[in-house]
Amino acid sequence: NERQLLWVDLVAPEADEVERVATLFNLSPAALRLPPDRHRPSLENYGSCFRIAVYAALDGHTGRCRARPLTLVAGDNFVISVHGGDVPFIEELRRREKGDSKLGELTAESFVASLLDWQLSTFFHAVERLEHVVDEAEVAVLGRRHAPGFLHKLVEARQEISELRRLLKPH
Repeated sequence: NERQLLWVDLVAPEADEVERVATLFNLSPAALRLPPDRHRPSLENYGSCFRIAVYAALDGHTGRCRARPLTLVAGDNFVISVHGGDVPFIEELRRREKGDSKLGELTAESFVASLLDWQLSTFFHAVERLEHVVDEAEVAVLGRRHAPGFLHKLVEARQEISELRRLLKPH
């Protein structure tokens, strides 16, 4: 009913899974595609629903930030999220909202807005981590305790800041 929201979260879906979900929701499978890497976010109208494609900034295994594409499709009392792998804020939401919760009382649009707010916060977390790296390098320089590789870490942090800026600007 109008006070219920169905959320379907597709993690690294196979083509046949995308086809099945698209059919169940009377959507074009193209609506559930992931955005290509390193492109701009987009908003598309599909008539009875809309599709938003964005990128989250996630810490990689090397400590460097990487972009994770995320597609959100919202229609009448449903939201479908599609991503190519784990997205920590979605995993946290799933853990927190197990069972019957007030989450279903949100509209599809307000739930998408919440997901986008969390997606945007991934950039703030990345910036905080980079600030810590830069602060450590500054302490090493000012304290004349030149730890091995501090200059290399500073250069890598600068490159990552540039990557984050390029990714965040279109958002």
